[in-house]
Amino acid sequence: KSKVIGKELGIDLYLKLDTTKELPTRSFKDRPVSLAFNRALESGYDTCYVASTGNLAISSAYFAKKTGIKVKVYVPKSLGKVKKDAIRKYLPDPQDLIELDLSYDDCNIKAMEDCDRANEESVKKTGRKTNFVPNNSFRPYYKEGSKTSGIETALQLKKLISKDKTVNIVYPLGSGALFCSAYKGINELRTLGLFENPIRMWGVQPETCSPIIDAIGKEDILPIKNPRTIAKSIAIGKPGSGHQALDVIKESNGGGFKVTEKDIFKATIDLYFKEGIFSQFVGGVTIAGIIKGVKLGLFRNGSVVVANITGAGFGRIEDDLLEYAGEFGYENEAKKLLI
Repeated sequence: KSKVIGKELGIDLYLKLDTTKELPTRSFKDRPVSLAFNRALESGYDTCYVASTGNLAISSAYFAKKTGIKVKVYVPKSLGKVKKDAIRKYLPDPQDLIELDLSYDDCNIKAMEDCDRANEESVKKTGRKTNFVPNNSFRPYYKEGSKTSGIETALQLKKLISKDKTVNIVYPLGSGALFCSAYKGINELRTLGLFENPIRMWGVQPETCSPIIDAIGKEDILPIKNPRTIAKSIAIGKPGSGHQALDVIKESNGGGFKVTEKDIFKATIDLYFKEGIFSQFVGGVTIAGIIKGVKLGLFRNGSVVVANITGAGFGRIEDDLLEYAGEFGYENEAKKLLI
C-alpha cells in the first residue's frame, strides 16, 4: 500500500511492483518471456530473434543464457547506453546485440523477417522450424505469461479490501498486451468464483506517444512514426494489442490518460522520494496518470486504485536523466537518484 502519495491524493492507492528480485531481471517482461521460452524448449526450437526497447531484450537474453537457446537482439541505435549494457550483461555473446538505425517497430519487422528466413533454411535442412520470436511466434503463450500480473493483483487485493469495492487498475500502455492479458486473468478468476470486485481498467501513455489513448471512441488507431519519450520502454508507435486494449477500456467502463514528459519525470522522482521505489520512467507514467485522474474527478476520495510499476530503475535509467532534470527543474533530486 502507498505510504504517502495515496494519502496526498485522497485515494486508497496500492502499488503493484514488478521491480523486485522475485522477477529475475526486475521487469514484468519476465512473466511473458519465461512462458514463451518454456514453450520454445518444449517444441524443440533453438534460436530466438527479438526486437526491443530494453526490457524484452534483457529478459530474453537472461532466459537464453539460462536455457542455452541462441539469441539475436535487435535494438534501435538511439536506445541509451545503459539499457544496451544491461542487455549485453546477459547475452551469451555481446556480438548478438544488433543496433539498427530504425524505430522499435521497424526493428521488430526486421527481427521477424530474419527469423522467417532462418526458418526457411532450417526447414530445408531438418524439415522443421527451429527459430522463434517470443512475442510473435508464441504470442498466445507470451500473453498468458502476462496474465499472471492480473491474477496476482486480484488475489492480493482479496486480502486487503471488501468484495463490494470497485477497483481501478492502472497500467502504462506500450503494445497493450500486458493490459489486455491482466484483464483476462482477472475475469478468469471471476468465472471461477475466486474474485468478485468490479474492476475498471485505465491506461496511460505519454503525450508524445499515445496512439491507443488517442483512439478511444474512434474506429482506428493511427500509428506514430519515430515516437520519442523519456519512457522509452513504451515508445511503441504501432501497438500490436491496441485494438484489444480499446475493447478492454470500453468493456470495463475504464478510460485513459495522456501525460506530459515533465509530469512523467516528476512522478518518477516522487515515487522514489515518497515511496522508496526506484522505477523506470514508465512507473512515472502510471503515477502521473493517476494524479491526472484525481484532478479530473475520475478517481474520487476513497477510491481503490492500483498503480502498476512495471520495471525497476536500477541499471536501466539513462545518463540523460540529468539533462531532463535540468530541463524540468529537478537536478538535485536526479543527482541523488543516480547515487
